[in-house]
Amino acid sequence: LEGWLEPGRTLPEGPFGDHTGFYTPQEPFPALTIDCVTMRRRPLLQSIVVGRPPTEDGPLGRATERFFLPLLKVIVPDIVDYHLPEAGGFHNCAIVSIDKKYP
Repeated sequence: LEGWLEPGRTLPEGPFGDHTGFYTPQEPFPALTIDCVTMRRRPLLQSIVVGRPPTEDGPLGRATERFFLPLLKVIVPDIVDYHLPEAGGFHNCAIVSIDKKYP
């Protein structure tokens, strides 16, 4: 984004729906300068439905657990498995199973 951010200039953004079912307040965010907008003939549109769990981001949370488990095991070898509950928004709570090797 270097060159696109306007130093010191912010604009109000929000409120936005969060995957925990709550809304974030309006806050100032850095302003961007857009020089050109292009479009495909058949665009690919991405979306996530916001609201209380369970929602469509549930499978994304499960996939995140499986992708990062091998990396976590390298960093913390005592980890056997972990679960990020959907009700915790996949970041506010973690249930971790460990095989404790040292006191």
